[in-house]
Amino acid sequence: MLRTVQRTPRVVPLPAGSLAKMAKHYAPFSVRNSCQVETINSNGLELSAMKGNNKYFGLDPSIHYNHTLRIYRNQNKTKEYIQKNDIFLYIQNYLLHKDPLLENRVALIMLSYYFKLEEKKLEDTCEFVEFEKKAFDTLDMELNKLLVDMRKTIRIEAMGLTCQKMLKKFQKLLPVPMSEKEMEALMGVLKHLFSLAQCTQKDAENVSVLMYTYCATLIPGVQKIVKRDHSGFFLKANR
Repeated sequence: MLRTVQRTPRVVPLPAGSLAKMAKHYAPFSVRNSCQVETINSNGLELSAMKGNNKYFGLDPSIHYNHTLRIYRNQNKTKEYIQKNDIFLYIQNYLLHKDPLLENRVALIMLSYYFKLEEKKLEDTCEFVEFEKKAFDTLDMELNKLLVDMRKTIRIEAMGLTCQKMLKKFQKLLPVPMSEKEMEALMGVLKHLFSLAQCTQKDAENVSVLMYTYCATLIPGVQKIVKRDHSGFFLKANR
């Protein structure tokens, strides 16, 4: 169902034939930030609709979760549709809306890493699914359960940790290995944490363990939801 205030998907009327044109000229969502935007995005409000989100990704402007979620209507406005890639943005918005603690730099970076890996499965297609209340209510319930699970404590040994060791732990949370170069935004946060003059080694270890605790439930939990894919949201349709 549609969310309120900043979490509300923007409803955009979809003229006849526009879907076909979009499919023909479609650019992957992750690079849309550098594409020329036409009438559908001309009101100038899209970037302001998610205030504060962009600041977490200053090191990589191509990360696509800086954009506004949009819902498209058919010609007679009887049904609403969402682009499959945008469902990843829906999940991020929902989690942040329900748990503001996730608005920390590490959690957002790890979410973006994971979603970009999943998005590659859809990067050569332009598919939509109906924005149907029952299906998205089911998705909401799964995300709520994930948030409950995240309250459970995951303990790891904090003694002797360094930013390099912590990065390796975060790397193992992703379904596909990413290099240190690909994860330089996260590495930058960890290096900064372990180099703070006012932060002791023990403090840095404890903070990094806390960040990892959240992500160690968050990333595998979202991955399970995506894999179950009850409503056909996350994979290309069989042709």
